[in-house]
Amino acid sequence: MAGERNSRRRWLSLLGLFVVVAVVGGLASFWHLSIGQWRETTDNAYVAGNLVPVTARLEGTVVWIGADENQHVEAGQLLLRLDDSNELRQLQVVEQELALAVREVRALREQVRSQAAQVRQREVTHQLAADEYARRKKLAAVAMVSDEELDAARTRAEEARISLDLSRSALEKARLLSGTMPVQKHPQVQLASARFHQAHLALAKTRIVAPVAGQVASRRVQVGQRVLPGTELMNIVQQDALWVEANFKETQLEHLRPGQAVKLTSDIYGTDEHMAGRVSGVSPATGAIFSILPPQNATGNWIKIVQRVPVRIAIEASQQSPWPLPLGASLAVEVDTHERSGPMLSILDQSSPAIDASFLIPETTEVEKRIAKIIALNMQPDI
Repeated sequence: MAGERNSRRRWLSLLGLFVVVAVVGGLASFWHLSIGQWRETTDNAYVAGNLVPVTARLEGTVVWIGADENQHVEAGQLLLRLDDSNELRQLQVVEQELALAVREVRALREQVRSQAAQVRQREVTHQLAADEYARRKKLAAVAMVSDEELDAARTRAEEARISLDLSRSALEKARLLSGTMPVQKHPQVQLASARFHQAHLALAKTRIVAPVAGQVASRRVQVGQRVLPGTELMNIVQQDALWVEANFKETQLEHLRPGQAVKLTSDIYGTDEHMAGRVSGVSPATGAIFSILPPQNATGNWIKIVQRVPVRIAIEASQQSPWPLPLGASLAVEVDTHERSGPMLSILDQSSPAIDASFLIPETTEVEKRIAKIIALNMQPDI
């Protein structure tokens, strides 16, 4: 009797275990079919962005710092100033050199006019001497002048011809040096103008501005510090251009496509707060390829390791302001893979530049106006 009860109890236990396993398996299957197969997750994800360096473009001493750690700056805002006393003096020197170049060109062209007048004068002198020699030569034929007078006339004509040739050569040289182009296009003036541009550019480089808008990070420079070209002074985090770099296993990439919706959970704000994003694209190379020591898979001791591939996720613009994220912050990523059409590696339409800091190129309009003013001032006759 007791054996029958034990046997019955055993069968009931097995039946209960089977029911539990069946229910758990059914729930797991239901979850996978309804939810699990339509998502890919990873917690190997971090905030990435543009960490823009601010560097010195000129050797000098820092005399003023206008932005400090964690301070927000706008693109073009003045960050630092270097001692510009040498650059100001050099600008004054090249300004005088430009004025002198204009006056030298004026002098060359005046010399052309003077040489041309001298050539005309010596042409007349040569013609008179040649005519005199011709007359005396005719008279010598009938013995009306002595040989000494004929030789003297011939010498004067030859001297006049040589003098005329020298004057013509000097005139040609003066014309070559002065040219016929406008004064501002003369090579001598162009060279002085280029030096003026260079000095003006050097002066502009003493003022270091923010290349992008963002938050100052890692300021390394101090007032009084001597810096060289290329010295990294500080960094700016471009906070309106952040993204997430999620490192998925290669076995998770089958259904990932650009444009899929992403739910982002930050360790900073906890699991109760979520941010929205979208898959931008899948990297064309695994993370290991860019490591300092890339894998050597052709060696004899090869071991297969599941690789991770960086997937770039764009954070929705509306999410970045209320939920600011520092670079390198950890995130949990959940991708909704319901939409699986399209290529995995999409070619994004880059109709506009990723970063545009072309305003850092100095404007030359004002410099050109100043050069034109210097040229015009020195073209006027001195009173």
